[in-house]
Amino acid sequence: MNNTRLDPLVFGQRLRHLRRSRGLTLDALGSRVGKKASYLSLIENGHREVRLSVIEALAGALGVTASDLVVPEAPSRRARLEIDLQRAQEDPLYRDLHLPWIKPSANVPSDVIEHILKMFDELKGRSQVRVESPEAARRANSELRAEMGARGNYFSEIEKAAAEALRAAGYDGSGAVAEGVLTDLMARLGFTLHRVTDLPPSSRSVTDLVNRRIYIQQRNELRTRGARSVVLETLGHFVLRHADPAHYGEFLRQRVEANYFAGAVLAPEKQVVELLAKARREGDISPEDVKQKFYVSYEMAAHRLTNLLTHHFDLRVHFLRSDQEGIIWKAYENDGVP
Repeated sequence: MNNTRLDPLVFGQRLRHLRRSRGLTLDALGSRVGKKASYLSLIENGHREVRLSVIEALAGALGVTASDLVVPEAPSRRARLEIDLQRAQEDPLYRDLHLPWIKPSANVPSDVIEHILKMFDELKGRSQVRVESPEAARRANSELRAEMGARGNYFSEIEKAAAEALRAAGYDGSGAVAEGVLTDLMARLGFTLHRVTDLPPSSRSVTDLVNRRIYIQQRNELRTRGARSVVLETLGHFVLRHADPAHYGEFLRQRVEANYFAGAVLAPEKQVVELLAKARREGDISPEDVKQKFYVSYEMAAHRLTNLLTHHFDLRVHFLRSDQEGIIWKAYENDGVP
């Protein structure tokens, strides 16, 4: 099975290509794998993540291997254009044009799609990353929170990336991640850590990309727990291959993903789930236990509960961080709490 990060749009196009090449309708394929046509349609359109068991069932029904389905390449040039068009139309810069959504049916020639994509690329090239209006920032935040709620705040691809990074760095799978493991992980990515006294107050870290150095505050300003998180959030951008954000929504997503990566490394999925399973049986689930066992902050422990409780135990949760004046800085929910 290929360990490449699964792209829902590419997977959906490959599934549609293989299904049509075998002369199967969605209903026919659905009957073979025990799924509704509407469910398969969501997968083919890239609107739903798919579990490994479903991938294997689909591969069997289509007479291919699971690896054939998850190849990270579009099955044809036309499919690649359709994927790029969908991504372009989902871009906030494109949405701001208030153009009607174009569904790339067979009646839309490929050269027309190419013209649209090239014009949009030119538009992006001429648009500088700018400070978004408060309304645009709120919209981007709301859209991202809605997606996080829909997927139970669980990012399987980032969990896998964190697990692979830990294995490569020699984590033995027990308890808190040792400093030596984090140092090895940093070295494998080609970085060194430097504590300084003159970091700008507005910055948690500064990364020198030329010399591959990460600068953070001295210990008297940034304690060990905080330092571990800051360093891993920085490394997360590189492990997850983040490019320079083209707009605020992308910047926001990258921050969420980097934060998620740090949590998934410091409180690994398998070990946290084992702890939570025991706590659930005893009716005593608490962020404090995650905090103590994995040597993370209370906030990160609470984040990990939101990442894992819905996906693994079907428990709905909410998370809120506010200051003493009642200003909300972070919020997440999938349990209906406003």
